[in-house]
Amino acid sequence: MHTTYWRCCKSSGAMALEELPAIAYAQRGDTLSVNLYGAGETRFRTQGRDVVLKQQTRYPFDGAITLQVSTDDVVRFTLRLRIPSWATDARLHINGEPTDLPLSAGDYATIEREWHDGDMVSLQLPMCPALHRAINRNVQESKAPDGSDVRQEVLHFEYIAVTCGPLVYATGLIDGFKLEESLRLPEGEPDAWLSFHPRAADAMPRVRLALGYRPPLEFAPYFCAGGRTDGTWRLTWLPLAPALA
Repeated sequence: MHTTYWRCCKSSGAMALEELPAIAYAQRGDTLSVNLYGAGETRFRTQGRDVVLKQQTRYPFDGAITLQVSTDDVVRFTLRLRIPSWATDARLHINGEPTDLPLSAGDYATIEREWHDGDMVSLQLPMCPALHRAINRNVQESKAPDGSDVRQEVLHFEYIAVTCGPLVYATGLIDGFKLEESLRLPEGEPDAWLSFHPRAADAMPRVRLALGYRPPLEFAPYFCAGGRTDGTWRLTWLPLAPALA
């Protein structure tokens, strides 16, 4: 719906959803590329034959993706599967057998073969929570009386954010009233205190950050983490406390 406020968000969001089906799959000659993952199917024609590719998945909440080929006869074509840039250690099976095809994050896996009716391709994209860091710093530059350069850091704030798979995660107000609160991360590798809890029934998946000195923080996918509450948006970038001297 178009309104007189936030025109860009209201119109661009709707147009993006409308255009997604057209870019989910792309065919060039005898090559079909799967660009986006989501339950559904596409029908295309190659080598004079009709082929249906049916996709079953709960992506983006789960990294298991299955594609089934339906065709009246044996047909040869190339299938390209997009491996997202975050998907390291992706795995690919054809009819239950692992493949030795190169799977590079940020690239496409290319399968060229003769396809039979009922062939199955299974792609597993690992869903692991990831911690992202950002620094907001300001360095003033000037000249000393002798002409030498002087650089002084006058502002330095560090932040973290959490993603899992293709989704950005957010948490609510930490104490229910503060606009923000500095966090102190535990020592060790993040996989010891940052954990993913898959979607169960109709609930959204969660990422839990166990800080040790306070109850764990629960993160939900940004789109369902709630709106503006108590004068602030849901929290994505969380400030870190300065390192102890």
